[in-house]
Formats: sequence, structure tokens, C-alpha cells
Amino acid sequence: MKVVELKYSKSKIDKAGEILKKVGFKTADTDDALDILSNWRAFHAMPLDIFAKVLKNRVKKISQKKIS
Repeated sequence: MKVVELKYSKSKIDKAGEILKKVGFKTADTDDALDILSNWRAFHAMPLDIFAKVLKNRVKKISQKKIS
């Protein structure tokens, strides 16, 4: 999996979230907010994937112990 750099500050990410929560029509601000959100999601994809795999393996081990 490709390592992604977080390009935006926490305050910009929070502002993007506020923009996206508003109900209304699409503007240049919403396009920018979606770009920021996409970067944030990509940045967190690898750690979440690793966590999910570790959790799945641990559940599998626990299930096998209970069956045995």
C-alpha cells in the first residue's frame, strides 16, 4: 500500500468537515473540502487496514481455541 502524506492541518480538515456538513448546493468550497477529505481518508487507510487485519487474525485465533 502506498504511503500518503497528510497535506492539510487539523484546522483545515475541521473546516472542511463543517463545510461538508452544511446542506446546500455544490460550490468551489465543497470541491476543496472534498479534496481535503479524500487526502485525510487516504492518509488513514493504511493504519486502518493494518488494524483490521490484526483484529481479524486475533478473532480467528480465539475462535479456533473455542472450537478445540
